Amino acid sequence: MNDKYDTANNLLLLKKYGIPIVIAVTVVFSTLLILDYEEKNIRTELYHTQIEIQQAVTDSISKNISTELKLIFLELDILANSKDLQEDFQSEESLLLMKTTFKKINQITSTSTILLTDSNSMVTVELPLENNLFIGTKLDGFGIRHAKATLESQISSWAGSDNSGYPIALIHPILDENKNLKGMLILSLPAEEFFGRHGNLYDIDSRFLVSLDGQHRFVTNPNISLIGEDFYEDKVQEFIDRDESFYSHYVDVFKGNSGVAIYNIDGNEVIDTGSPILLEDKYILSIFVITQTSTLVEKIDEIMMSNKIVTIAMLSIIALALILLFFRRTQTLEKEKLTIIGQLASNIAHDMRNPLGTIKGSIRIIKKQNTDDNNIVNNEIERINRSIQRMSRQVEQVLNYIRNTPMTLETVSISEILQNSLDVIVVPDNIAIDHPKNHKNIMLECDPQKLEVVFVNILINAIQAIGKENGTVAIRANEETNNSISIKFENSGPNISKDDLTKIFDPLFTTKLSGTGLGLSGCKNIVEQHGGNIKVTSNPVIFTITMPKIQKND
Repeated sequence: MNDKYDTANNLLLLKKYGIPIVIAVTVVFSTLLILDYEEKNIRTELYHTQIEIQQAVTDSISKNISTELKLIFLELDILANSKDLQEDFQSEESLLLMKTTFKKINQITSTSTILLTDSNSMVTVELPLENNLFIGTKLDGFGIRHAKATLESQISSWAGSDNSGYPIALIHPILDENKNLKGMLILSLPAEEFFGRHGNLYDIDSRFLVSLDGQHRFVTNPNISLIGEDFYEDKVQEFIDRDESFYSHYVDVFKGNSGVAIYNIDGNEVIDTGSPILLEDKYILSIFVITQTSTLVEKIDEIMMSNKIVTIAMLSIIALALILLFFRRTQTLEKEKLTIIGQLASNIAHDMRNPLGTIKGSIRIIKKQNTDDNNIVNNEIERINRSIQRMSRQVEQVLNYIRNTPMTLETVSISEILQNSLDVIVVPDNIAIDHPKNHKNIMLECDPQKLEVVFVNILINAIQAIGKENGTVAIRANEETNNSISIKFENSGPNISKDDLTKIFDPLFTTKLSGTGLGLSGCKNIVEQHGGNIKVTSNPVIFTITMPKIQKND
């Protein structure tokens, strides 16, 4: 009797609690399966996204470096073919011209030294003059021998005296009118700084950049012991444990192909994206960006583990877990968006700076050949130069938004910066610039070139806003406190709507049919670098910049 009662009681208990338990277990189990499936998908998607973004960044760095090297070789070619250098290496005019070229190249990228050798590779001139490390030294090496044999420009590397890697040597032969070798110009670039600066555009730590020269020697590498070693030698192959995927990946890049490889090194799985650096379609260098996949896996594990615990403990917060996943995916999309902006900057720099450099060089030649001082030719040259400046500003607007290069601080007057800014723009006859002279008494510690970019952008915007109507742009500078100044730009153009006022410094926002939408956001970036702020008001339209007179030392 008791057995029947117990059986019936158990059936009742099973009916009462069994079905909800089964449903709960099914829901939990199903949720876990869904989460596991989602984890695999996210892991796969994150790997794919990382590879895609990393390869795009690597290719962009390669293009940027190629563009800069072309501009540097253009300056060296102009110097090598100059009349003064052709006549006498040791003249004061030749030395002055070398100093000017050295300064121009340093505006493109940081340069260690520039050497001038005779036809026997003996160094006769060295800049900076205070160095005198190589004067009287006969230089030798693969790049120099190859340049003498082919009478063509070369890029090589040589052993440096510091721990920053092998400096990059840009070698340019000097030929007389009969194409005989008179000497060589050799420019030295600090390797780690040169490559790392390009990586910084994309927030890539220079420790994760690897580069090799045209002879397949490591120029930069996180493992300092490999710098200067030939990739094909036993030391390097033993270090990579003769990994076939590693080896094939690098060899493929040496052949001129971009690519990616995933392999293990020192027990860590890495994603390695590589891209060749080409000059006139010839392989000269290669660049690789390396990312440890453990950082990606850790992100996924953290997200999924927290989601599993939350799901098991309380199914009601699954929605919150999905929101967290969505938030993580949104971050990935935001990263892609920033990468696209970076690619936009690289593409503009690559596609515009090359032809601009060519046009610039051609204009110099035309101007040199205009011995009759033809006014028509001179006027056309000026028009082309203004166009080059305008296009260069478009490139700089984009680059000012994404890059954060170190400031070169000088103490200058507001008046000098404003005058330099006005000198590079064309002010129509219908617009008056009210520029009080007392600004020269207000001194400021700043990077004047960066601040000129800000002033030029604001002035051009004011001129474009006024248009063809008669109008004025009034500039006022005042000392607000002992270490604070304000500069105000007021224009008589139309008012700015309330909606536009809130978005005017946002990247990619513009009300013009043409323009990048990055000019004012780049201005904001530069002003904030100086520890200041910029704002705009309407009715009348006034741009106000407030910043310290003396920069704080970090």
